[in-house]
Amino acid sequence: MGINTFISEERTRSAFALPINAAKAVLRDLRETGRVARPWLGLQGREIDAQIASLFRLPLARATSSRSCNEGSPAERAGVRGGTMSVVVQGEEYLVGGDILTAIEGTPIKTHQEYLAK
Repeated sequence: MGINTFISEERTRSAFALPINAAKAVLRDLRETGRVARPWLGLQGREIDAQIASLFRLPLARATSSRSCNEGSPAERAGVRGGTMSVVVQGEEYLVGGDILTAIEGTPIKTHQEYLAK
């Protein structure tokens, strides 16, 4: 269940909706503080699975690599560095040479979805 945020009559009646749990969080923030603050690290990453970790001889099984950091972002101010060299593996591009995230504020990050949820 969600709340419709946009309905397009031109595109085969496509609709976009905000999930109800996201709407509840927004409403709670609006009631408590009068605004909605979204966390932002300013980091673009890519999941590293066991196969890629093995290929690059990384001493971990799963993590997120830092592809790039936005200038002036919290990630950059914290010293996180993005990749500097492009490597193509089986048609997939990886920026290597940057930092690898294994945790955020002490919480382990094993998948890219876990990173996005932080």
